[in-house]
Amino acid sequence: LPIVSACAPHFGEEPALSGSHLGPGSAGGTGNVFLGHCNLRCVYCQNWQISQDFRAGAGREVQFEELAEMLLQLQAAGCHNVGFVSPTHFTPQVLRAVDIAAARGLHLPLVYNTNGYDSPDVLRELDGVFDIYLPDLRYSDDEAAREYSKAPDYVSHARSAVAEMYRQLGDGLVTDHRGLAV
Repeated sequence: LPIVSACAPHFGEEPALSGSHLGPGSAGGTGNVFLGHCNLRCVYCQNWQISQDFRAGAGREVQFEELAEMLLQLQAAGCHNVGFVSPTHFTPQVLRAVDIAAARGLHLPLVYNTNGYDSPDVLRELDGVFDIYLPDLRYSDDEAAREYSKAPDYVSHARSAVAEMYRQLGDGLVTDHRGLAV
């Protein structure tokens, strides 16, 4: 089951994702789902309690239907999109919850907010599901990746991952009349 640490409107992403408050009843922002744990071990992690503090629990397991309901609540709150933060290790679970939510009316753009340490094979499973990829490319040097994130082969993985993201969506960010990514 997926582990969810937090699920809420978030205004700290790029402006094309976060937007702004658009009036009464509209939360705006990215509806971020912060998933527990991470496939990297960055010494500088700003979300250490969520990603690496396994004794603290890093969130709670949720059923697929509950995660789907969270996505629909973010939509009802007026979020501009739904962003999954650190989704790589929960990709099958995320896909199942998105499928349930879509059947119940979820129609917001989906954002895959990743550290870039992804498998192109896994990303191919997302083709046609995610509308926006938001990879945080961390390193261009494998020695630094090994030292600071315990990922000695980060560079080749990240380059392959971004190439697959590009294959799926190209280089043109599509925005609406408000400048929000769609």
